[in-house]
Amino acid sequence: MSKRLELQLLGRLEIQQGGMPLNTMQADKTMALLSYLAVTGRSHTRSALAGLLWGGLPEARARGNLSKALSTLRQVDGDHLTITRQSVRFN
Repeated sequence: MSKRLELQLLGRLEIQQGGMPLNTMQADKTMALLSYLAVTGRSHTRSALAGLLWGGLPEARARGNLSKALSTLRQVDGDHLTITRQSVRFN
């Protein structure tokens, strides 16, 4: 059973899981990715997410950064995410 995940998106971004803050443990873009997935509430292609967050980088590097961010999120709270080779969704 996963711990409760709480996102405070108005004002300063605060993300807690089981009452413990996650903001200090993660990179800003990783937290932005989690917030975006939670707010949109739909599936996104990996290519679209890589372009959104790392659009200024070559595609291979952007996709690598996305993979690292998703790996981090999976370790922290994989129960709230559905991650496939093509898409990502917040549950």
